[in-house]
Amino acid sequence: MFNEKHMFYIIIATIAIIIAILIPMNVNAEEIKIKDIYKTQQRAIPKVETVCTDRQVPIYNNQQSSDGSSILGTIIGGVAGGLLGSTVGKGTGKSVAIGGGAVAGALAGNQVGKNMGSSNDVVGYQNVQQCTPHTRYDYVNEEIYSHSEITFWYNGQYKTLTFIK
Repeated sequence: MFNEKHMFYIIIATIAIIIAILIPMNVNAEEIKIKDIYKTQQRAIPKVETVCTDRQVPIYNNQQSSDGSSILGTIIGGVAGGLLGSTVGKGTGKSVAIGGGAVAGALAGNQVGKNMGSSNDVVGYQNVQQCTPHTRYDYVNEEIYSHSEITFWYNGQYKTLTFIK
C-alpha cells in the first residue's frame, strides 16, 4: 500500500495543511512546536551459557565367571525342556516335542546360566563432568518512537495535536 517514503510525504503535507489553516486564524508561526515523543521499552537479550556439574557414576564389574554356569544351565535347561516335551503328543509328534523342548530348554538354560555367572557389583565410582546449556536474559532499556505532537497558541490558549508518523 504505502511505503515509508510515501508516508513521510503524507505527514509533511498534513503538517503543511495544518500550518496553512492555522496562520490565517491568527496563530503565531513562531509559537508552533513540533516534537517527537519517545517511550522507554525493555528488551530481553538471550544469552546461552554452558553449566557444568561433577557427578559420581558407579563402575560395575561386568565380567563373567568361568565356573561353567552357562554349561550347567544348558544341560539342566535341555533336560527340563525334554521332560516337558515328553508330556505332549503321541508317536512321531511326541519325539518332535521332546527334541523341540530340549533345544528350547537348552537355549533358555544357557542364558540363565550366563546371567547367574556374571557379576554386576559396584567396584568403584568415577567422577564425570556433565554439561548442559542454560539460557539467561540480559535486559536493556531502549528509547523507541511513540508519537509526535504539534503544539500551537490559538485563541489565548495552547492547543496540541497528536499524530503518528
